[in-house]
Amino acid sequence: MSDTPTNLVPASQHPELPTSQLRWYADPTMFDFPSTAFIEPLQGIIGQRRALDALKLGAEIFSPGYNIFVSGLAGTGRLSTIKNILEGITPDCAVPHDYAYVYNFSDPDCPRLLTFPKGRVLPFHDAMKEAVRFLRERIARMFDEENFRGGRTRIVEDYQGRERAMLDEFEETLKPKGFKLGQRKNGDMVQPEIMPVINEKSYPIEAMENLVKEEALTAEQATEIRQQYNQLKNGLYVIAKRGMKLSQDFQKAIEKYEHESAQMNVESTLEEVRAKFPFDEVRSYLDSVRDHILDHLESFKQENDEENGDPGKANETFRLYEVNVILDNTKTEGCPVIIETTPTFVNLFGTLERVFDQRGGYWTTDFTRIKGGALLRADGGYLIINAADALSEPGVWKALKRVLLHRKLEIQSIESFFQTSTPAASAMKPQAIDLNVKVIMIGDSRLYQGLFDVEEDFRKIFKINAQFDYEINRTDPILMEYARFIRKMSDEEQLLHFDRESVATIIEYAVEKAGNSSKISLRFSDIADLLREASFWAQRDSAEVVSRYHVEKAYAMMVDRNAMWKEKTLERIIEGSLMIATEGRRVGQINGLAVYSYGQTSFGKPTRITATVAVGAQGIVNIDREARLSGSIYNKGAMILFGFFRYRFAQKRPLSLAASIVFEQSYGGVDGDSASSTEVYALLSALSRVPIRQDLAVTGSVNQWGEIQPIGGVKEKIEGFFEICRMRGLTGTQGVMIPIQNIPDLMLNNEVVEAVADGKFHIYPVSSIDQGIEILTGVAAGRRDEQDAYPEGTINSLVERRLAELANALKQTFSMLSDGMPNMVRTETVGEDTSRNGQAEGGDDEGESEIS
Repeated sequence: MSDTPTNLVPASQHPELPTSQLRWYADPTMFDFPSTAFIEPLQGIIGQRRALDALKLGAEIFSPGYNIFVSGLAGTGRLSTIKNILEGITPDCAVPHDYAYVYNFSDPDCPRLLTFPKGRVLPFHDAMKEAVRFLRERIARMFDEENFRGGRTRIVEDYQGRERAMLDEFEETLKPKGFKLGQRKNGDMVQPEIMPVINEKSYPIEAMENLVKEEALTAEQATEIRQQYNQLKNGLYVIAKRGMKLSQDFQKAIEKYEHESAQMNVESTLEEVRAKFPFDEVRSYLDSVRDHILDHLESFKQENDEENGDPGKANETFRLYEVNVILDNTKTEGCPVIIETTPTFVNLFGTLERVFDQRGGYWTTDFTRIKGGALLRADGGYLIINAADALSEPGVWKALKRVLLHRKLEIQSIESFFQTSTPAASAMKPQAIDLNVKVIMIGDSRLYQGLFDVEEDFRKIFKINAQFDYEINRTDPILMEYARFIRKMSDEEQLLHFDRESVATIIEYAVEKAGNSSKISLRFSDIADLLREASFWAQRDSAEVVSRYHVEKAYAMMVDRNAMWKEKTLERIIEGSLMIATEGRRVGQINGLAVYSYGQTSFGKPTRITATVAVGAQGIVNIDREARLSGSIYNKGAMILFGFFRYRFAQKRPLSLAASIVFEQSYGGVDGDSASSTEVYALLSALSRVPIRQDLAVTGSVNQWGEIQPIGGVKEKIEGFFEICRMRGLTGTQGVMIPIQNIPDLMLNNEVVEAVADGKFHIYPVSSIDQGIEILTGVAAGRRDEQDAYPEGTINSLVERRLAELANALKQTFSMLSDGMPNMVRTETVGEDTSRNGQAEGGDDEGESEIS
């Protein structure tokens, strides 16, 4: 039998794709307007029915747990859609409240919360400020008024008279005994003292000894005086106690008089505040304020304590009557919709601000330093945050769960939350706020799934998932909405209007971004960038409207500014340092296609894949896999390749060969299975010894039955190989082979389409390995006949024959070894890759016979 292929396949048996299937073109005549200036701007967004329904449901149900996680790609209009929907339902929302914290006179470490109807907290703040200011002035003046001073004087004179009478009565008891009541100085205090009278002159008791020396008294007389003094001294103690009691009664009488005098002013002033704010919490608070003022009238006796040199004392005293407004909804219309772009702990939950006390040398805080956050501002409405930003902030997720599960907000400092704060900040515990807020988190689908899988509380508090799609079916009504979207962008950002030719070009770009000619992209951020830049170039040209030329120029500039790495890769291929053939034929060598991404750009690059075959028992060894340069999906594709060869060629005998396959000049790792069919073609060529066309590049994954499966990035792959062929010179035979399922994904650039139309480049769709190998070699693949044999001269027959030759050669080798060394025992592993990660279990010599 001959090893030369004889069953050739004519080229016409596998037709290439016509140009009509390579790109969809938008017909400008479908638009009945000369420019977007003549159409209405878009109201709302394009498509997203599923997301809209979910958002409306979640927004209108205020039951616990119905918070919303909005998932989808960035740039699909999620934020603008949320805002539009919420603005549409705000008239049905409950009226939000105002909140303020005040001093808690019974428990200073637990500031008191006052809740007000919308728009009432600031008037209360002003009313309290005015009331305290008035009382400071009024009470201070009252203490100086003649009527008050006269009443106070009468009390003083009354108590002074009673004190004098008590002392006179005691002194009358002293006179018959030769004593009188005097005074003595004890430090800064003057105290009453019993003094003996000698020769009509009073002396302190200590002077008796000197009087004896001066012979004014005899020793016996001095002793007698001391004895009488000691007896009378007990009476002095009684008088002192009575005097102290009298003094206490005097102080109480003065306080009572001042209290009664000020009470009318305090009551009348605070009653005016009560009348304006007839709320239970306010009435209770004002009662506490009244009692505290009347108990601390000393602070009000001077209009300005700063004049007395103690401004700090005055500030601290009257600070207790301040009203700390933490939420005022006066200007809020409908439901509050708060978008927090920086969702830190403090910005979301508020905090207790601290100040450094210079006198004490420590940090301190009080109720006036409580600050609210975005959650409080969104009370009764909606809070919108970015999920990734919030989850990356320390403490945010843990605290957010507590708020949403218990529907209460406890404002505390982040240091207190992490138990790293000072004792003063840790002790402060403001009264919790009952919160009715709906949180809307925006993130991608992977983040949502990750939270749903691992965070049990997430399922309880985010019951609605609004999924934003990144594409929609391309229909005429949708295309018209796209035109209205362009008008909307022009109005909002003062761009030039677009003529219908440029609108058609932009729509083609949107279809291209969708990656499928029957779809159109909903990632409006990308479209908006193109609109802005096209308008810029039109304005630079002093054009009245944006034309197709300006859109194409903007797109070309966008591509060019991100094309550095693509150009460097092409340069290496053209100069030969990256070895890629674009003409001729070669056994066991084929051009695969890969997509490389750098930042905002991605491009296709051909990669040489080679396969070699020899006598041996290792099976099929994938070098990239053995070198651990491959990812899990690539490894799966490699295992499917092994399965294909076993299914097709090992039904009667095990595979007995030593084959290797590799991505040449690949050093950074490979992943994905889009080259698995390419590797099959290379192995079939190496086994059949039939050369493969080097002017073709191949992409497509394969299953174990040999069916070609679709892949991603088909546009970039085709254009990448075409670029190299164009730079080297188109020969008229070059082209790319793609999975037939990827035909709808084609939106090739005009240069490729024109080359195909001129017969200089070719796109071949394939559905099976057999079809692909026939295009690559020009030889029929061959199907098994009734005798279960492949036709002579076909690829499959040549492969099967070669496998038989390799098996026989291996058998002869083992036979020779056995005959030459009869006393040795031989064990072998033949035909399959039985290793884990491609490494044989017998040792470092992968799959070799082990001789012992």
